Amino acid sequence: MRGFGVVQEVTGSLVERALAGWLVEQPAPIRRVPVALLSREQKAAELQRLQARKAMDAAHEAELILGLADESPDDDDPPPGTPGARSWKPDPELPGVSESFPAELAVVLNCGRLSAGQLAHRAWTYRTHLPATWAAMSAGQLDEYRAGTLLLELDAAAADRRREQARRRADARVYPAPQEGMATLAADLPVEVPAACHALVDQLARLLEADGDPRPIGDCARWCSPICSSAPGTSPARR
Repeated sequence: MRGFGVVQEVTGSLVERALAGWLVEQPAPIRRVPVALLSREQKAAELQRLQARKAMDAAHEAELILGLADESPDDDDPPPGTPGARSWKPDPELPGVSESFPAELAVVLNCGRLSAGQLAHRAWTYRTHLPATWAAMSAGQLDEYRAGTLLLELDAAAADRRREQARRRADARVYPAPQEGMATLAADLPVEVPAACHALVDQLARLLEADGDPRPIGDCARWCSPICSSAPGTSPARR
């Protein structure tokens, strides 16, 4: 009987995994009533439902991330300083998780390693410190913004550490733009710096427009943008 039970358990596991695989591959149904057909009250109600769905999706995302983390233990990580060890240190905020997990998660999510690490930290905190908050999000009873506020209140020190890590890992990159012959310059900066730069660029572009520059305001802004990273006295070129 014991042997039969083992066979039954293995068979059941295979069937369950096959069923789960089939369900995951099915496209998620999206049912939306055209906004033009909704009354004002119905639009407001749909927005509330949307916020609940966002919270539920965020909670599910955290559960999936933790599932991957649990399957990525640090048992096989080479000790620091030995051949094969990573150039970065193990993450103290993800105890027991492989040091390569944030990089692997970044590949899955198609994002940077830093962003993936932040998502993993958030998911870990939900499970270890805010299980009731996590449950409320899963039920759509607490929106993601308020949950994030609780996260920051709970562990302000960790948030400060992550900001410092973000500053140390910051970089500038160039991406090809969709338009032929164009590229996009991107830089990781403290949030207040891009806001100030954008305000300055917008102000300069509007001054050029008021001065009779015939180019569209967006083109003026584009040529003013290098001022934020140029030496003093540099002025935007005109065409």
